[in-house]
Amino acid sequence: MILDLIKNIALLVTLAVGLRFLGYRFEQRRAVFLVMAGGLFGLVGVVGMMTPLQFAHGIIYDGRSIVLSLAGLFGGPVVAAIAAPICAAYRFYLGGPGAIPGIAVIVEAAALGVALFYLRRRDDRWVSPLPLLLFGGVVHAVMLGLQLLIPGVGPEIVRRIGPSVMIFFPLAFLLIAQIFLEVERRRQAEKGLRESEAYYRSLFEYNQVPMLIIDPDRLTIVDANPAAVDFYGWPREQLCGMPVAHIDTLSEDRIKTGFDAARQSQRYHAMLQHRLADGSLRDVDLYSGPIRVGGRDLLYALIYDISERILAEEQVRQREAYLRALIQASPMAVIGLNTEGTVLSWNSGAETVFGWREDDVVGRPVPFIAPGQEDEFAEMRRRILAGETISRLEASHRRKDGSPAEVSLSAAPVVGGDGSIVSIVGLIEDISQRKQAEREHELLERQLLQARKMEAIGQLAGGVAHDFNNLLQVISGHGEMMTEKLGPNTGLQKDLAQMMTAAERAATLIRQLLAFSRRQVLDMKDVDLNVVLTDCMSMLRRLIGEHISLSLLNGHRLATVRADVNQLEQVVINLCINARDAMPEGGLITIETENVRIDESFRDDHPWARPGRYVLLSVTDTGCGMDDETRTRVFEPFFTTKAMGHGTGLGLATVYGLVKQHEGMVHVYSEVGKGTTFKIYLPAVERAAIQIGDKIEGAVIGGGETVLVAEDEDMVLRLTVTILEGAGYRVLSCCDGEEAVQRFRDHADVIDLVLLDVVMPKLGGFSVYEQIKAIRPEVRAIFSSGYSVNAIHADFVLHEGVQLLQKPCGRDDLLRKVRSVLDQ
Repeated sequence: MILDLIKNIALLVTLAVGLRFLGYRFEQRRAVFLVMAGGLFGLVGVVGMMTPLQFAHGIIYDGRSIVLSLAGLFGGPVVAAIAAPICAAYRFYLGGPGAIPGIAVIVEAAALGVALFYLRRRDDRWVSPLPLLLFGGVVHAVMLGLQLLIPGVGPEIVRRIGPSVMIFFPLAFLLIAQIFLEVERRRQAEKGLRESEAYYRSLFEYNQVPMLIIDPDRLTIVDANPAAVDFYGWPREQLCGMPVAHIDTLSEDRIKTGFDAARQSQRYHAMLQHRLADGSLRDVDLYSGPIRVGGRDLLYALIYDISERILAEEQVRQREAYLRALIQASPMAVIGLNTEGTVLSWNSGAETVFGWREDDVVGRPVPFIAPGQEDEFAEMRRRILAGETISRLEASHRRKDGSPAEVSLSAAPVVGGDGSIVSIVGLIEDISQRKQAEREHELLERQLLQARKMEAIGQLAGGVAHDFNNLLQVISGHGEMMTEKLGPNTGLQKDLAQMMTAAERAATLIRQLLAFSRRQVLDMKDVDLNVVLTDCMSMLRRLIGEHISLSLLNGHRLATVRADVNQLEQVVINLCINARDAMPEGGLITIETENVRIDESFRDDHPWARPGRYVLLSVTDTGCGMDDETRTRVFEPFFTTKAMGHGTGLGLATVYGLVKQHEGMVHVYSEVGKGTTFKIYLPAVERAAIQIGDKIEGAVIGGGETVLVAEDEDMVLRLTVTILEGAGYRVLSCCDGEEAVQRFRDHADVIDLVLLDVVMPKLGGFSVYEQIKAIRPEVRAIFSSGYSVNAIHADFVLHEGVQLLQKPCGRDDLLRKVRSVLDQ
């Protein structure tokens, strides 16, 4: 029995070899392989039954159970379905009492093999040694059980062959199954190797990336794919066998070092320069690793041409360097933020604008957002992250030192390669100086508008002053004469007094208008402002009343100013009266003087100021103060906060005009409920002040002198002639300038004084005087004027040695002026 089993095992080994051959032969034709394998298993089973163990006539035992279980296990249902009928047919052909049990054994062995086939597909552990041994035991235990179907001798058969079958047949099944498994593994490995080589060859040949196979020991190229041939430019036959040093610019030692590293690594990378057939050099990325080809340990090399990428990267680096230099050189702040508002970049312009250095802010939140601006900044960042671009948004932020920085901000989102917003870039221009200049310009525009408005009113006032003063001259002159002629006891004396008072008030109003419009003629002298103020203190105390305290603080060693004393007194009087009206319940008026020097820095903060040396006159009250709107209009003529009938609105306008006419400056500071300070800046001069004394009034009675009177206004002319003749003077009269020159030429020897109106037809008073002096240089002259733009006082400052009689003037003023000039 053992020898028969060995024979069957030999047949099964032959079966394994045959299956391997069939596997190679029909690898691509699976159906043919299964049919051929089924036939081979069936044939081996038949051959085994030809040399069986003969137990009795018609009762045989062989290795068909092993063959068919292997057919089911390794061939599956198709092979088993072919092999089993072949074996069953032959066993049926042999016949005998054991035919039916024999066929049953064939069926159960094939069926159990197929069952194990499917179990193996689920879990490969079913074909490990122990499960296979147990499976062999099950197959042959069933086989022994089927022997009981043989009539009469079944139990005897089981008793006699059972132990041997259960020992040797499972072992034989395990042995043959292991042989089949090894054959199967080798066939699969060889198949995988063939597929791998085919895949490698396909990948190598058809790859668009240049590939080389390199012998690392000989440092030569073993093979090159078509892409490498196209890249390098040499024929494939020439590339194969070429030393690597022929294409690599590195030395052989460095090449060998690189290949040694590639042997140790599954993925070696290097950036190199390779030489092409035309001699040009290309930048390449080389990726290499070990590969086994034809039993040899070689290296593969993937070659990527990165020359254009290197060039593009260099261009990008140059552009980035250019942009960095441009950003760093920009005077504007260029700031980069991430989507969370953290600073990514900060140029030197940002350091200049805000004061923080780059190291102070990068990686931190934006530092220049002032407290209270967080929500506004967050909203702006939200708009930008939504895709909006911010352009020239003016805002006020803070610098490192805490000072405000007025800026113009433009910002835009930075979009990444995937289309999402990755950061924010902002350009910030410091416009603090521009805004300051705009504010100063706006202030200057307001001042210019105010000046033009005042100029217009002044021109209007000056335009009517001349004619109006002539009329007042006639009214007041005739009024004085009527008063003198009628005597004190007449009933008309009271009416005449009212008329003269009204004329005087009208004359005062005209003088105020002329002062405001800077057309009042000034008698300029070098004076000490302390002396002027001290002299008028008693008068000021009478004006302001006892309920208000008045304090004078004279500056030490006060500089001299060139001014009209009478007009300076008028300025102080107007300011004190204004202060008095602001303190109906009483208070304090403080008058101060001091020397000041205004420099450029002061002017930068006070655009109205002019640099230079000044004497400062300050008048401060503790009254109700003014709001900003009132303060901006305080110097406007006819502007008043008093009730109707309680002021003309010309007091402070007169102050403004007189100060400007003195080439000075006036500034007012006031707060509601805290009082007001007026500051008058008068230009200082280096000369010493003259002594101010009482005016000596000369005699007003004429001594028979001859006076030439030239006046274009007939009523004024007749009045002047009447007054002079009544005082004992001889008078020659004329109504225009040319006639005046002619009359003087005719009577030059007898004329002692000429009284000339500044504005006359044909020739003005000054032109007449120039021609008269050419005839007789020592002649004395008095000019009379209500207002003249183009005459001797075109700048409205009386020149040295020129005598002026301001219209309207009274009878006594006229006679006193004539007498004083004649007596000089």
